[in-house]
Amino acid sequence: MSSALYATLAIALSLLVYAPILKNYFWLDDFLILEMLANLPLGKFLTVLWAGHLVLVRNAFYAGMFAVVGANPMPFYLVLLALHGLNVGLVFAIVSIVTRSAPLACLAAAAWGTCPLNEGALGWIAASGNVMVATSTLVVLYDAVRAVWRQARVGLARAALWAALLLAGAQSFGTGLGVALAAPLMIAWLAWDRLSAGARVVLLAVPVLTGAMYGVDYSQFTGPLGSSVLAKADMLFHLLAVGASTLVRGLGYEPVSSDFVAPVGADAGPSSFPLTVYVITALVISLWVIATVWLATGRTRRLLIALAVLGLGNYGVIAAGRAYWIESLHQSVVRWTVQTRYHYSATALLAIGLALIIASVLGSRLTRWARPLLITWIVLFAILYAHTGWTIRHYDAERQRAERVLTRIDAAIRATPADEPVVTYNEPFLDGPFVAGAASLYVINRPNRYNGEPDVYFVDSGATTVWRKYPESPLARAMLLPPPAAGLACGARFTFQSDGQSIFPDGRHEKP
Repeated sequence: MSSALYATLAIALSLLVYAPILKNYFWLDDFLILEMLANLPLGKFLTVLWAGHLVLVRNAFYAGMFAVVGANPMPFYLVLLALHGLNVGLVFAIVSIVTRSAPLACLAAAAWGTCPLNEGALGWIAASGNVMVATSTLVVLYDAVRAVWRQARVGLARAALWAALLLAGAQSFGTGLGVALAAPLMIAWLAWDRLSAGARVVLLAVPVLTGAMYGVDYSQFTGPLGSSVLAKADMLFHLLAVGASTLVRGLGYEPVSSDFVAPVGADAGPSSFPLTVYVITALVISLWVIATVWLATGRTRRLLIALAVLGLGNYGVIAAGRAYWIESLHQSVVRWTVQTRYHYSATALLAIGLALIIASVLGSRLTRWARPLLITWIVLFAILYAHTGWTIRHYDAERQRAERVLTRIDAAIRATPADEPVVTYNEPFLDGPFVAGAASLYVINRPNRYNGEPDVYFVDSGATTVWRKYPESPLARAMLLPPPAAGLACGARFTFQSDGQSIFPDGRHEKP
C-alpha cells in the first residue's frame, strides 16, 4: 500500500466523521460577528478586538465568505472541512517524514482527524480561527521538518513565508499568539544549521512583532488584574489532561462535563476529572519525557521538545487569559477546560508527538508493528463509530428560530402595499444581548435589500442604542427611534406607543 493511499485513508476517515458539520447553522457569536460585518466599515470590522485578541484573519474569512455567499452557513463549513482535510494531510506528512512509516503516520493523522475534540473549532464558525492556527502552524512545521530531515537550505524568502504564516496564525485565534511567540525560537533551534543568517533574523523577529501587535497593555488579554501563577498552571494542566486523554481514548468519547467529570458535590460543581483522565495524562507525560531523554536522539529529540513547547504555548495562552475568571469568580476549572474550541491546534501537535514516541519505543520493530497497530485502531474506530452516542450539534433551534422570524418579516412585506414602507416590530432574537433582534437578522440576511426591495423598518424602544453603536449603518437606518414620551408619529402609517405597541389606522395590532 503506497504512502498516498495511507494519506488518503486518514483524510477520508476524518472527513467522514466531520462531514455532518455541513448541516450546522450559525450560533451565538456568529450572529454578533455578522451583525458587525454588516454594519461596520470593513477596516474597523477586521481590526476589532475579540475577547482581547486581534483576529484579522478570522474576520477576513467572515468578510470574504459573506461577500460571496451571504448568510448561508454551509459554504463556511465547507471551507472549514476542506481545511481540516488539509491539516490531517499535514500531520500525516510530518510523521511520515520523521518516522518513515506511512502506517504510523496514517494512525496519527486519522486518530487526530476523527477526535471528538475537533468539533469545537470545526463545528462553530466563530471558533474557526483555531483551525486556521493549526493550518499555519502545521505548514511551517512541515516545511521546517522537511528542511531538517532532507538537509535543505532555508533562505530569507522561505523564512519570510514562515514568519508571515505564524503572524497570520496570531491574528486568527488566541492559541496562535502562543505559537507565534514560541515557534520561531523552537524552529530556529531545530533547524539552526539549515537557516541562513537573514532567515534567522526574520524568524526571530516574529515574537517581537507579535508583542508589538498588542502594545504594552495586556490587561484586555489577561483580565483586569491577571491571575496567580498557580491558577494559570492549574488550568494549563487541566487543558493538557483534556487534550491528551481524549486524543488517546478516541472517537465516541465526548469531552463534556456531564460525561467527563466525577461528581464532587451537589452545589459545588465539577472540580476534578475521573482518575482515568489523570492516569492517561501522567502516562503520556511520562512517555514523552522517557522518549525525549533516553530513547530519541538528535533531531528527533529536538522535535519532541519543540512539539511539547508549542503545545504548551497553545494552551498557555488560554490559561493566561482565562484563569483570571476561574480564580476571581471561583468557577470550576473543569467547566472551562472541557470547552472543545480550545483544543484543535494543540491536539494536532500532541498527535505528532505521540507518533514519534511510539516510533522511539518500537525502534527497529516499527516496520513490523506499525501496520498491525493501524489495523487494530481501524477496527476499534469502526466499532466506536457504529455504537457511539456522540453527535455533532447542528444548532437546529437557532436555524428554526431564524427561519420563523424571516418568514414573519416576509409576510409583513407581502401584506404591505408596494408604494408604502413596511413597518413591523423588532422582536428579540437569541437569549442575551447578542444582536439587535429581528432587525439585525433581517439586515444580515438582506444585504442588498435596498436594490428593488421595499424599505422595512423595525420599531424598537432600544433603537437609540443601535444608533449610538452603529451610526448611519444599515441596521440603524432600518430601526425607528423610540418616542420620548407619548408616541412618535410617522406620517399616516402608524403611531408608536410608549408600551411598544404599533397601532395601525385599520385597527391591526402587532406586539413583540
